[in-house]
Amino acid sequence: GKFSQLHSMQAKVMVLVAVGIIVAVFVLYQVMMSSMKELLIDSAIGKMLNVVTSYGKVIDKEETELNQGNIGSPIYLEVEQYGEMFAGMEIEGVDNFQYMMLHRSGVVKYHPDESKQGLPTGIQELNDLIAGLNVGKIPENMYTKYRDNDTGEMMYVSFYITGIRSVAIVSASEAELLEPIASLRVLSIIISVVILAVAVLIAGFVVKRITKPLNQVTDVINETAKLNLRLPDYMDKLCARKDESGMIGRAVKEMSEYLHEVVSKIDETNININENMLKLEESSNQVHTLCMDNSATIEQLAANTAQVNEMTQVMNGHMAQMRTQAEEISRETEQS
Repeated sequence: GKFSQLHSMQAKVMVLVAVGIIVAVFVLYQVMMSSMKELLIDSAIGKMLNVVTSYGKVIDKEETELNQGNIGSPIYLEVEQYGEMFAGMEIEGVDNFQYMMLHRSGVVKYHPDESKQGLPTGIQELNDLIAGLNVGKIPENMYTKYRDNDTGEMMYVSFYITGIRSVAIVSASEAELLEPIASLRVLSIIISVVILAVAVLIAGFVVKRITKPLNQVTDVINETAKLNLRLPDYMDKLCARKDESGMIGRAVKEMSEYLHEVVSKIDETNININENMLKLEESSNQVHTLCMDNSATIEQLAANTAQVNEMTQVMNGHMAQMRTQAEEISRETEQS
């Protein structure tokens, strides 16, 4: 019988393939995004470190010249000088970033936002950095990270330490560093959709090739169920296949041929029965005719018998009469 395409093997396999690809793409996407996140952050930190190192070396040179011959407390550049040195700073791939200059006391010596100049940073990680520098502890890596108390964002920091222990700092938020992922996310979704569409089409083509012989076998079985035992032209090709559908096709062909033989024998037996019935009917008609003839003969015999009886009675009467006359003649003779 007919069935909905939604219940077909082809639809089920295509759905299974689609679900499998979606799950695989999702897992791959999560792994790829995680790896990409680490790569982008590491790359951005490296670029920030290169930039702040370049600017920090210029500042270090100016501070070194300023403190040449100074044996007292370090002399720092003016705020305007730091501003001039930081001017025009650009970091490839990072559009929004912050920069500042820290005094060895932990106070902000320079910041583009003048309201923050002369105040502590309020960032524990940077305070720990300054505290370590004051006891001669130079960090192995010139970068760190902290969570902004106001926005809650993760901030990544690259820094350069000058000879007088002032610190040039460049920082950017995690969202800014991961901005390229947004475009990669859209691209990955487009690629995933294309892969899914191609995979579903390929799966549909493959499944159609698999289910086509099964559908052909089903059609033959349906026709056989209607006692239409004539095999289609494609049956030989189907039976020649070396896979499971070929085995099924050969079994169906053998069954059809056997049923054809059985039906032929039934037809032959039916013909013989019809011929015997005709002969029996003919014999019955002959018996009926004979019976009718016998009935007429019996009636005629009965009529003849009645006539014979009547003649016998007449003859008996005549014989009695003749016997009486003979007796009278004999008496008359005796009297004479």
